[in-house]
Amino acid sequence: MDIEYFKDKLFDLLNAADNIGINDIETYDKENIFKIFFQNGKIYEIEC
Repeated sequence: MDIEYFKDKLFDLLNAADNIGINDIETYDKENIFKIFFQNGKIYEIEC
């Protein structure tokens, strides 16, 4: 599995997760980072 395939699958999983309160997902492909914005105002970054 290469990094691009992994990032695509991770994005799909996060995007489909309606029950955890995600408002938005920003992707930074060159940096391999996802920035996830939640309904409660918290922001998390995932680095692959």
